Amino acid sequence: MASIRSLIQATPARQALYHLISGNALVFILQIIGLYITLTYYSRSALSLYTLFVTLTYLSTKLTTLRLPELIIREPDEVRVQSSAGAIMTLTILLTCLLLVVYYLLAKAGVHFQLFTDVRLSTLFPLFGLAVIMSSLGQLTANLLLKQDKTRQLSTGRILKAASQVIIMILLISQPMYGLILAWIAGLVMEIVYHVIILRSYPLQWASLTEVISLIRSNKDIIYYTLPISLLLSIHDNIVVQSIEYYYGPAVLAVFAVVDRVLRLPSQIIGGAAAQVLYKYGSDTYHQSSSQYSKQLTRGLRRISVLFGTCVLGCMVLAYPVFDWVFDGKWSDASDYLVKYAWWILPFSLIAVLRNVPVMLKQQRRYFFLELLLVATLGVSLYLVGSRYSIETYFMVKYGVELVFFIAMIWIVMRMVSVRSRDL
Repeated sequence: MASIRSLIQATPARQALYHLISGNALVFILQIIGLYITLTYYSRSALSLYTLFVTLTYLSTKLTTLRLPELIIREPDEVRVQSSAGAIMTLTILLTCLLLVVYYLLAKAGVHFQLFTDVRLSTLFPLFGLAVIMSSLGQLTANLLLKQDKTRQLSTGRILKAASQVIIMILLISQPMYGLILAWIAGLVMEIVYHVIILRSYPLQWASLTEVISLIRSNKDIIYYTLPISLLLSIHDNIVVQSIEYYYGPAVLAVFAVVDRVLRLPSQIIGGAAAQVLYKYGSDTYHQSSSQYSKQLTRGLRRISVLFGTCVLGCMVLAYPVFDWVFDGKWSDASDYLVKYAWWILPFSLIAVLRNVPVMLKQQRRYFFLELLLVATLGVSLYLVGSRYSIETYFMVKYGVELVFFIAMIWIVMRMVSVRSRDL
């Protein structure tokens, strides 16, 4: 036991990875409980509405933060970190207000994103506004915790969010349409309240417009490339969700939401933690020795590929027995897709780990064009398929296009690291 503990605590990076993965593992258990509650007690229409709501919220969060919270991690000067945090908070609140006005006017004009219909606008729009501001500020406070090496507290906040969501889901079973949305928002609120308590000795102050503009000008690379890449990822998810709802209806979207959530779990538990640690601590190794960083990255990807490969096999083996046993065959169509597309876990999770590498190398441009081409190809392909073919063909095209591009992305990122290590 002592040797295992000493191995975990051997370096700050390993300790951070341990905190994040262990926290994500507990979050995973809570999410499984939440998934069981969702599929047992909530309708497919409620799940479909929740999926649309969350997807649009994440896209909006990218627009209100401009991905600027990420600069906190790479900024070495503590004084500038604190002033930048205040400027980011100010910008986030201002952009949130502006974005909500735009969304409201669009909804009134008939562009309701399949969410803000006339019947739902007065009820759902205020919840959406609260979700966007909580999600945006949550990203800022989470990056501040990571910057201060408070990975244990960061994981605790995630656990608190997931636990709150499960509890509220149970309490709101009698609210079949909005219960899932209300539970998710409650989790966001609990997480950011906890973050604020932990950061109470690190007060965020309102910044002037001049400070906000200066912050944007000094971090142009994030605005030019990192933000567009992030937006493309959200647009990618919105294209899939919106097109399934449009072409095949809410019942089919509910099935996809289950499949997508399960397939993303390994990335959320392992890949998310690895990506954060790689971004924060990998840059130190890279600046000391780029060739050593290249070797460590390659070795680490081999090891983590084994974990993701194990997740693929586990998904294929357990999908039918778990869903048939727990849900009495009511979601057998989800099991079919989980077994058929379990392989997607491996390339998707690997690229999730590697997405921050171009940011660290300041070579986002080459990677950006791949993301742009993926979204364009996927959008055109799904439009052509959705208007003519069945959902089975739709999924074949979706996962097939993503596979080709994920492989290309992994290759080009590793190529970037290899070339840079030789040049330096």
